[in-house]
Amino acid sequence: MKIQGAIGGGTMPTTTNNIAIFAGNAQGAVPNSAYNSHTTAADAGKMTEPVKVTVLNVGLGSNSNHSTLVYANNATQVNVDQATTTNNGIITDGAEWITGQNGVHRGYDVKLGATSENSVIGYATGGYTGGGITGVDPTSSSTINFKSNVDMVSKNGVVFYTQDGGLITQGQGGAKDTRAGGYHSIIALADGVATIKNRSAASTVKIKGNITAADHVALKDGTTYAGLTAAQQAATYSNIGGAALNGGQVLIEGAAKATSTIEDATSAGQSLIYGMAAYAYGKNSKVTYADGKNNTTQASVNVVSGSRGALWAENNGTIEFNGDITHQNNIGNQITDASGPRFGRGNTTTDNLGRTDNDHDLISPFYVKRWGNGNVTGSVSNDLASITFNEATKINMYDGIFIKW
Repeated sequence: MKIQGAIGGGTMPTTTNNIAIFAGNAQGAVPNSAYNSHTTAADAGKMTEPVKVTVLNVGLGSNSNHSTLVYANNATQVNVDQATTTNNGIITDGAEWITGQNGVHRGYDVKLGATSENSVIGYATGGYTGGGITGVDPTSSSTINFKSNVDMVSKNGVVFYTQDGGLITQGQGGAKDTRAGGYHSIIALADGVATIKNRSAASTVKIKGNITAADHVALKDGTTYAGLTAAQQAATYSNIGGAALNGGQVLIEGAAKATSTIEDATSAGQSLIYGMAAYAYGKNSKVTYADGKNNTTQASVNVVSGSRGALWAENNGTIEFNGDITHQNNIGNQITDASGPRFGRGNTTTDNLGRTDNDHDLISPFYVKRWGNGNVTGSVSNDLASITFNEATKINMYDGIFIKW
């Protein structure tokens, strides 16, 4: 399958809940006989091949809201690649209509005003829900396997999102880089476990390659920054690398931490997050930056923490992490650390911490909350929420509280 186009850009009207590719026919999880009555007896029982996407070149413009590029349900298996002749082999939602020029400018370097809201690159949910087909693999989860670099530029967007036991992988056949350039972005979000067909699979995202979410579209240069509203400035430094909720699992491998806290947008070969590296909430929820043991490839990331710190585990959620953390006040137009000056969150007057001059003053780089069990004596909590530093981690403290009990 090859698909090219654009949704909600230029002079198009506002459009919501669009899907570029909807894969829901259980392909890859049902036998050939489910679709072809003329299949030979020898092939009838063999599983169908996954849906194969070889070109995905669909932009999401500024009038697009809550759109998804690839949506998989009903245990459908989808493999997504990008031809090297299309956007240099990069999958992107970036699309900018420029007056007086033919065609569409696509990619990571579009203007903030040309980007969509609440977009998702890949969404996978659930197992087989159809009826009347024998030979279905009852353990199959809806799966999307990405095999190319991905650049998302949507504001408030999610690159890879799984629910109800869905699975998304990136770079498993060879490491690929993933970037999210809009503010309030999440690279990997895994929410919940399978709820039907006796499946016990956790919603899972597995990434092998570098990850970056550093507000590039808003903070890339002085001209862009000067044009931001106060609310847009304040929305920066609020991204999440991996979020696991309600039993979801996120595994990140093969990432190399950036050597600078300032993004080099000319190369995706680095891992840098402005905000949280990991958020884990709920029993069996886990975000792991691999330590290189047990047949994994080590992943480390450079994090410039936001106003809620760099790592957050609560209500039995767990995190394994290694890399660098810079914990510093981001209020102001320019912030300077050992890497040099970078743009800040502006002079906000709406920070929900109650401080308008320092968003890190009372904040720790990491937060663990274990809920009580109601007892007043003896063991007062059965909660196992935790953060484990599985390899060397460097913390650059400029502001805040290192550890608060």
